[in-house]
Amino acid sequence: MARDVLTPIVIDWNGIEVQVAGTETLADATDGHQFLSAGGGKNMFLWLKNGDGSTHTATIQTPGVVDTDFLIAETVVVLLTLEEYFVSKFPANVYNQLGVDTVVSEPNYVFIDWDTVAAGVFNDIYHMPA
Repeated sequence: MARDVLTPIVIDWNGIEVQVAGTETLADATDGHQFLSAGGGKNMFLWLKNGDGSTHTATIQTPGVVDTDFLIAETVVVLLTLEEYFVSKFPANVYNQLGVDTVVSEPNYVFIDWDTVAAGVFNDIYHMPA
């Protein structure tokens, strides 16, 4: 199945309240999520929350290579019980997909995969325009 697209939540100069309970995007361990890497990913903030009673792992895919044949290690975030993380800076040459397995046939998407998840495990993407 297709990955769900996370729509960026815009942070303006007045600030923004981090996701209010009940409005978060539930993590998807089956198909994963993706977001469009606006502005080269420099002003993107991925919010990960584990409100579950066990440890969960989010993996941000890195299809990029160095010197044409050295793979870049994926970004792996381990969230213990009740932890929250912001992950930022998604350079296009490291994180952007090549137009494969995206909801729309464009590159510039970043993929997020989860291990098994339960109710209370969330992810959302924030964008602060330059």
